[in-house]
Amino acid sequence: MRTEYMSRLGKSRILIGLFLFFVGTVFLIQNLRIADVSFLFQFWPLILILMGIIHLLEHRSFPGIVWSTILFLIGVGFLLPVFGINVHVLDFWPLILVLLGIGMIVKGVRSASCSQPPMKEEQSRDSYVLTTVFMGGVRKVVFSSNLLGGELTATLGGIQLDLRDSEIHNEATFDVFVLMGGIEILIPQEWKVLIDASPILGGISDSTVVPKLENPKLIHIKGTVILGGVEIKNYSEEDWVRARR
Repeated sequence: MRTEYMSRLGKSRILIGLFLFFVGTVFLIQNLRIADVSFLFQFWPLILILMGIIHLLEHRSFPGIVWSTILFLIGVGFLLPVFGINVHVLDFWPLILVLLGIGMIVKGVRSASCSQPPMKEEQSRDSYVLTTVFMGGVRKVVFSSNLLGGELTATLGGIQLDLRDSEIHNEATFDVFVLMGGIEILIPQEWKVLIDASPILGGISDSTVVPKLENPKLIHIKGTVILGGVEIKNYSEEDWVRARR
């Protein structure tokens, strides 16, 4: 988690550095009368847009996403007239209600998932795992000697996929789709995680330890996460509870 945070912090610093470099260059050119770049000053709303992007990189929680979206949209609202599109910033006020509604839906789904009965238990020896959940939950333990990947779909529900008793020869690819739900993937410590998925008002996190092997096996996570979450871990919450007893 710390590695993920430092990576986001590094990206935001790069954006800030590039922005300061660009602004400083523009003012220097203008002050030295090398060229007339005063027309660039009309693009000042880009500052708000950049602030929204930086805030999103540093804060992946739902409140952080909301504030990042608001800053981004305000900047876009001020920037559109520069291109001849007459839209007033106040025209976007209904988005506040939309974002508040989304926030209530997400919290409601999380509360409902906490009160659901225990997840359905399944086992599989397939090399390619196919699991779909709608308004429910499933815990699947996979015992595969040649895991290739799979497809995971969680809509208004949750999936816990335990791959710690499986083996991959080189790489396994999982295509995930989450809509107002969650997926937890448990993997051995010897595997390396590659995330190539797109979160939309959602989140994807890698909580695994860094493999010590020179050429670790690779698990590739791709897909789309909307109003939900995907987490890759080495241990489940149940493991931590049993370890403390």
